[in-house]
Amino acid sequence: MPKIRILIGDHRGVVRAGLKLLIDNEPDMEVVAEAEDGIAAVKLAGRLKPDIALVDLSMPRMRGLQVIDQILQLSPHSRVVIFTAYEDPVYVAPALAAGAVAYLVKSIAASDFLSAIRAVHTGATLIYLDAAHGGVRRVVEAAQSSRTANPAGRARLSSREREVLAMVARGFTHREIARKLGIEPKTVETYRSRLGQKLRIHTRAELVRFAIDMGLLATG
Repeated sequence: MPKIRILIGDHRGVVRAGLKLLIDNEPDMEVVAEAEDGIAAVKLAGRLKPDIALVDLSMPRMRGLQVIDQILQLSPHSRVVIFTAYEDPVYVAPALAAGAVAYLVKSIAASDFLSAIRAVHTGATLIYLDAAHGGVRRVVEAAQSSRTANPAGRARLSSREREVLAMVARGFTHREIARKLGIEPKTVETYRSRLGQKLRIHTRAELVRFAIDMGLLATG
């Protein structure tokens, strides 16, 4: 039986090395390529047509959501799996809306990870989070509305607005953001309101997708 052919896309070499060791020790799967940035992942996927593309949500040169879209254009039969440090369920909807079939957090146990890869290869759609399933469902239902962000707003954001946007997307409260930036909580509320007006988006799920698209969540 042919092995499950897997492409690993992650900007951390130690993560790639660990995944490769884990995967290559299995008799039914193998790593066919590694990529340290989004552009490389897309090029390798287009050339090798892997069964599964394991992609970090945030990588240099091309972000995870763009990587998903580009991989599926070049290799439509590949199954894209997001493998990320982001455990907040609000990140799930943008990934699934972009075309990913699974969302796995990096805290997953090795045995669960391998089981997930096999399940995805047979057609399953999986979400592995340390979160209640109800919360995940609510986020997934918001996937389509998260695509309505106003792209023209990107160029109009100030550096401080970008900072606030990134922190809101990561789940910080207004008080926490104020403390980190050295401003008043009311000022944070003003920035948050201004972001909603400029971008014409108001839910956190929409803000998260926009922040990912802008490359503001590059530490996952």
